[in-house]
Amino acid sequence: MNSDDDLLQFDFIWNSPQDWGLLAHHHSQVVLTAIFPGESPTVADLAALRRLRPELRDVPAHELKARFEGAREVELGRFSAPEAREIEARAGQLEVPFEIRSQGHSFEDYSAIARDGSHFLLIEDEELGQRVTRRMSAMGIPIVQTLESD
Repeated sequence: MNSDDDLLQFDFIWNSPQDWGLLAHHHSQVVLTAIFPGESPTVADLAALRRLRPELRDVPAHELKARFEGAREVELGRFSAPEAREIEARAGQLEVPFEIRSQGHSFEDYSAIARDGSHFLLIEDEELGQRVTRRMSAMGIPIVQTLESD
């Protein structure tokens, strides 16, 4: 259901907005990408990828070659800043034959929280949760707490 009807179940917020606030959760991530010097990763590149990323260690070499054939770059994943630094340090220790590019990415999401801290509203349907918090914001319900995560 994508109408305002499904927001009716949150009347307890709309009827007493002074009792509620928004919890802002700021997420910071780093996207790491392997940039290969040639048109496609070499055998040495693939071997280094396997040493760098544990989940690739058990993938047969021919499968890795087929998966990354013709790729000039491969996203290694999204990581917290400390995890990204650790992977970059490991890449330096391994003397990988390709460049690692890192790019920061951040976003915020919001949750409803009772201003007295007694209740935290967990809405499992992500889209519905976003609609609830957007409506709370439009009603002028303030951000009462911000959490940082990386």
